[in-house]
Amino acid sequence: MLAAVGSILAGLAALAIASVLVVSHDLRSSLDHALVQRAQQVAELAVSAPAVLDNPGALESPVGGHQIVVEVIDAHGRIIARSLTLGAELLPEDRLARAAIGAGRTGFEDVSIGGRRFRLYAAPIADAGGPAAGGAVLVASDTTDIAGTISHLTFLVVVIGVAVAVVAALLAAMLTARGLRPLRRLALAAQEIERTADPSSRLPEPASADELAQLSGVLNRMLAALERSRENERRFLADASHELRTPVTALLGNVEYAARHGADPEVLADLRRDAARL
Repeated sequence: MLAAVGSILAGLAALAIASVLVVSHDLRSSLDHALVQRAQQVAELAVSAPAVLDNPGALESPVGGHQIVVEVIDAHGRIIARSLTLGAELLPEDRLARAAIGAGRTGFEDVSIGGRRFRLYAAPIADAGGPAAGGAVLVASDTTDIAGTISHLTFLVVVIGVAVAVVAALLAAMLTARGLRPLRRLALAAQEIERTADPSSRLPEPASADELAQLSGVLNRMLAALERSRENERRFLADASHELRTPVTALLGNVEYAARHGADPEVLADLRRDAARL
């Protein structure tokens, strides 16, 4: 039962870990795709229609169900435009921003803004004129909802796993007890035969043709052989007693006669014959 429950727990643990990792990877991949898509849109606007970036709310539209905040900086790191939802907060202009401006590289980073975790993506803006030429687009999205989803999924998987393990333990205990019931009956019957020393008794044979039924059959045949052996022993003892009774009686009679009347050659011959027969 413990082996069955342990195997089930190991399987559930592997399934839970795999599920959490897959869901976490899919959620983060979806967020990264939305960040890249939004950064491309803003970078194109910064080149083709930079005046649009100054319109209120121009940078607030969500992408792929994710609310994304945006900052546009020029080649010197000065902010050209930013999302209103950022308020007084600033996106960190660290190595990602410098790599985007100086080397034209893109990249992701997990950062903390105002005590919350954000996923940050930086992309360069083409040097095609305009105030943001040669600059970079910084886009970020709060990952609190992803962390909450992962935590909720982990809790749900753990609860389901524990419930399944408990049910599996109960089922394993029931099946084990049911499977061992014929063996307990067999053991009780064997104890009774041992107590009574009666080889004519037989062990109960299960109706199913399994290993336990084979064992019961072998033991019953062994008991039958013991019963035949004991019967042969009784018959031998009875026959021996009968065969010994006659010469012993004759021998005792001849001894009595010799004690009273003396031993003559005929009595001595009878004694020798009776002794030889014994």
